[in-house]
Amino acid sequence: MHDLFGRPAEIETQVVAFHDERRQRKEWLYHGFLIVERGDGPELASMLEEHRRRAVCEKAVHFVGLDGSSRRSSRTKLAVAWARALDRELLERVRFFLLGVDTRKIDRWLFGSDDGSRSEVETCIYNRFFEIGLFMALRWFFTRHDKVELVKIFAEKRDLPVDDPFLSHAPYRIEQRDSNVVVRAPEVTMVPGKAEDGEWPVWIRDSLQMTDVFVGAFAQVLDNPNRKAGCCEVAEAVLSQIRKTIENPFNVNSRAYKRLAVRFFPDKSIDEQIYEAERPYGRMYEQRELKFLNPAQLTLFDWSDISLLAPK
Repeated sequence: MHDLFGRPAEIETQVVAFHDERRQRKEWLYHGFLIVERGDGPELASMLEEHRRRAVCEKAVHFVGLDGSSRRSSRTKLAVAWARALDRELLERVRFFLLGVDTRKIDRWLFGSDDGSRSEVETCIYNRFFEIGLFMALRWFFTRHDKVELVKIFAEKRDLPVDDPFLSHAPYRIEQRDSNVVVRAPEVTMVPGKAEDGEWPVWIRDSLQMTDVFVGAFAQVLDNPNRKAGCCEVAEAVLSQIRKTIENPFNVNSRAYKRLAVRFFPDKSIDEQIYEAERPYGRMYEQRELKFLNPAQLTLFDWSDISLLAPK
């Protein structure tokens, strides 16, 4: 496309981002980002409304609460529908990026002084990789766009002081980078998770809950941390998509190319010089063992009866 003077027209895109995170066994920190282009909002809203109608579910959905199978739980039924749609129609309306950080290989002293508290160091690590993950997602998904405007960043509401760095660190730091990403959102917008709160459109809350489900399902496939029937059923629904994405992440012929991505950091322990480099992405990697595929863990049986395997 060209302008009136025959010059290539700039491709400008406005997006909103939904964020969720998960920690696994004090080893892995996951930041997940669901990216939605502004023009896709109405179609996504309609799609999510239809998913809820079919699941006959009006409750809030979170991955950790998926105890029962989809035969018994409307929450799990809805989560499974979202997971399956990620390999079909949903992928045309959203992009999903997961950054996994192996905290065992992080030089913690880079994030705080020796006399600093553990919580302060953890907060610095969390916020730094929140920023890196969001920036990487936007750069990877919109490489060929002249400008990407991030107009809103949503996260589920939690009890935070008004000056908590989580709210403003990532928007500020990303805006300082020399790139095609422009941040219009000065801080993260916190959205109540309760369905009865009518301040926010339903599709905003559903997009946040769907992000939570995707982060949980991806982490379940990677680490296999629990045996809850619902969690395992949702993980099974995304297993094929995750496997293809991790085994062949740069397949330009895949429908998921530039729509779905998983990155891990670091490939080995880092020192201060590597970390302080402006673009430390040389230490990212894409492939990991999928523990959910362990034959001792993944068997063909009725997920609704998984509780029978629990020790008496």
